[in-house]
Amino acid sequence: MGGPLNKDEIVSYLANSTLPTLVVEGRDDMSFLRPIEKQIKGLDILVADGKDAALHVLDSIDNIECPIAILVDLDFWSIDGIPPQYEGRPRLIVTDGYSIENDLIRDANLFELLHGPEIDRFHRAALLLSKWFACCRFSKNFSKDRPWNARIKKVISLEDLSYEKTALTFMTIFSVEPERASYIFDNFHKFFRGKSLKSLYQLFFSTPNRQPNLEVGSLMAGAWVGNGAFVTRIRTEIRDILLSN
Repeated sequence: MGGPLNKDEIVSYLANSTLPTLVVEGRDDMSFLRPIEKQIKGLDILVADGKDAALHVLDSIDNIECPIAILVDLDFWSIDGIPPQYEGRPRLIVTDGYSIENDLIRDANLFELLHGPEIDRFHRAALLLSKWFACCRFSKNFSKDRPWNARIKKVISLEDLSYEKTALTFMTIFSVEPERASYIFDNFHKFFRGKSLKSLYQLFFSTPNRQPNLEVGSLMAGAWVGNGAFVTRIRTEIRDILLSN
């Protein structure tokens, strides 16, 4: 595995390669994918410079015959639907949730590790975040400002389960229909930004005096080598594509 490559560098590399190759959209996916290198002999994993670059590669490899799979996160396709030009495309694998983190968190059953009053507090935090996330997604400045990348602690206070000032101001300006927020809340583990969901769980699991304190990254890594439904589907599709020739 190397560092991120731009779309043209990847296409040029693939045109001169015979190795089974998996293209991923970012470096964050790499640690979870390492075990699959042992399952596919000679596997080459290339890191693209983002989702758009990975999709450009997909659009440019029709005449390249070496086994290639492209893995991308759904991101907001999880809410909006996959664009028609990518629905059912050969060589393309997409996560079930917003990102691979969402799939790993669900396979790791992190919610089941909450206990006692944590469960109600987590639901209340998720409801606050769902309303904010809906405002982010459906605001007029959706593609410009990327407010959904804000850290959890910049959005809500877990101490009193209320919005921080900046998030509250944003939501006052960009209101959203209640049914849109409810839709995200009902599917929170699938639709909410994966890195933020991971951070939310880590905040709960590392609360002072909590027993036991848990490390979310380790639990997610364990899920990748487990037999959860979401991860199993991704692994199976990677193998089916790359070992079909």
